[in-house]
Amino acid sequence: MDNYKTWKKKAKCSELDPELFFPIGTSDAAKEQEKKAIDICHSCPVCEECLEKAIADKQEIGVWGGTTEKIRKEMRKDFEKKFKLATVGQKLGDNWTKKYSKEIIGNYLVHLPETNIIR
Repeated sequence: MDNYKTWKKKAKCSELDPELFFPIGTSDAAKEQEKKAIDICHSCPVCEECLEKAIADKQEIGVWGGTTEKIRKEMRKDFEKKFKLATVGQKLGDNWTKKYSKEIIGNYLVHLPETNIIR
């Protein structure tokens, strides 16, 4: 992952109102706001870097890297379950974690724009 300050300057969200990426509630208006934020993310040149940071920092609120809180939580569970991050990952260190998190993130990035799922 590139340095955060470097790639953040390229992010489409840096030019927009941050509130767009933090919809409140589950109303139709909030879901529409979430969809708009996700669409912006999917056209962003640093979407993958953003998602990696959100997962690494355990971001629980908002749209990051084209994903909702619920999707990131599922990704993290999948990652922890699949690769036993809590035990094996600690023994193998950060390089192992980064290698396999990129694989999972890549899979989600490939599938999410095609399905347009809002969770």
